[in-house]
Amino acid sequence: VGAGKCACCGHIPQAEAPATGDCIAALDLTQTLADKAALLSFQDRGDDNGDLSTWSRATEPCRDGWDSRDAGWRHVMCCSSYIGYVCTGSNTARVTYLGLNNKPGVRGKLQDLSAMTALIHLTLSHCNAVSGVANFLGMTQLRELNFYGTRGAHVNIATLQSQSQLSLLWL
Repeated sequence: VGAGKCACCGHIPQAEAPATGDCIAALDLTQTLADKAALLSFQDRGDDNGDLSTWSRATEPCRDGWDSRDAGWRHVMCCSSYIGYVCTGSNTARVTYLGLNNKPGVRGKLQDLSAMTALIHLTLSHCNAVSGVANFLGMTQLRELNFYGTRGAHVNIATLQSQSQLSLLWL
């Protein structure tokens, strides 16, 4: 592997990139920052029960705890692949998993999440204060989508037609 390249995958990391102990295959800092901004905007709408309290402007979602739903940014993972809810791949430096189940105090707007184009898994089930219209046009990696029991969430079905990877859909 040449100088300045990742020892495990050979890609050239960006100097400003979030540092992790894991190989990051293709890092785009702009998209990484867009993921974080989207999550923080979603959180800013309201979190009455503190379910999103580990999300902070001072930390990064794809650093410590990137492969765990319970460590780092709770309910968020940055993994290249999953078996169920278990991370089985490497750190992508992009948010690929957002799983909020039965979080009645979370009041985010679905529109805030539209910039998260690397999402593989999105669950907002029984989050009755979440609202808005979901647009999935840029989410080409989405494989699992679960809005079951979230009454304020509306899905633009036309934007789901481009989701050739989608294998699980609960509305």
